[in-house]
Amino acid sequence: MKDLKTLVDKYLDGTTSNEEEQRLRDYFSSPTELVPEDMEWMRALFVYETNVVEHADDTATLRPKNRHRWLGWAAAAIALMVVGVGITYYQNSQQPQDYALIDGQMVNNRQQVIEEALSALDMVSQTDEETYEALFE
Repeated sequence: MKDLKTLVDKYLDGTTSNEEEQRLRDYFSSPTELVPEDMEWMRALFVYETNVVEHADDTATLRPKNRHRWLGWAAAAIALMVVGVGITYYQNSQQPQDYALIDGQMVNNRQQVIEEALSALDMVSQTDEETYEALFE
């Protein structure tokens, strides 16, 4: 290549056209071309650039597959959460909301629960006289 030095200088300045860059790529990537010793670093640059571009195409085609796999797992996790919440809600709606255990039996009659609570309170409470007498014993 006659004007190699000029073309390399233009490339390094960023003023080459696409055709000129392609000529440089072809020249430096070719294993049969004899590259001057002071330009050997350019061969490494263009070989590296070619490899990066080739691998970038490979990874660009893989990304959508990975994204869809992630979305599938996220959708499955959300579906499991919805099912779990639904089962919990269903189980809680089958039981009466207000109840008490009296003698081992579940009672949800509000009046009966109040009567039993007052009866139990009477058994453990003291009158004012009993409290006063306990102070002087």
